[in-house]
Amino acid sequence: MRGTLALILLFIVTPAHAHDVFGLNAGPFWLGALHVLVAPLCIVAIIALAAAIPFSSGETVIGSAITAGATAFVTALWAPAALAAAGPIGIVVAGLSAAFGFQPNLAFGVFLGAVAGFGAGAAAQLDLRVVSASLGVAVAIVSLLLWSVEAFVYTQRLLPLARRVVGAWTAAIALLLGALAVRILFTPHR
Repeated sequence: MRGTLALILLFIVTPAHAHDVFGLNAGPFWLGALHVLVAPLCIVAIIALAAAIPFSSGETVIGSAITAGATAFVTALWAPAALAAAGPIGIVVAGLSAAFGFQPNLAFGVFLGAVAGFGAGAAAQLDLRVVSASLGVAVAIVSLLLWSVEAFVYTQRLLPLARRVVGAWTAAIALLLGALAVRILFTPHR
């Protein structure tokens, strides 16, 4: 009986719509948020920035998060491919800041938010460059960033070197993916 029911359900399943998962009205916003979750370099940017700022003041964390979201919004909406290839540089800066154990002040935290947000926005690579999709990118980045900062604060007692190790790891991944992006961008197509 279960096999027959499973077979019947298999035949009546509706077709998959990869970019219309959430319906026509809310689609672009959620599409932008989904691009953040499935782009490895975007996740690396969020983790690098979160590792760089968790023990700074509250206004530094909030200023960095808002700047990262705003920069990611602008980058996801307007950055051409040649400019987006420079995105990993900001992730390397944020990762190295965490690896060296810096505790940024407000100005340096906002700078880290801007360069990491640029890298995350460039990594999102939206198919549909509209304001609502870019807003989805920004909201997802700010939300994930603040949750990640909390995770680093919580794990400090258990794993005191975690943020330095994660910072070095994110910088290395950004360097590798940045080199790949530059190679692909400047390799002549046959």
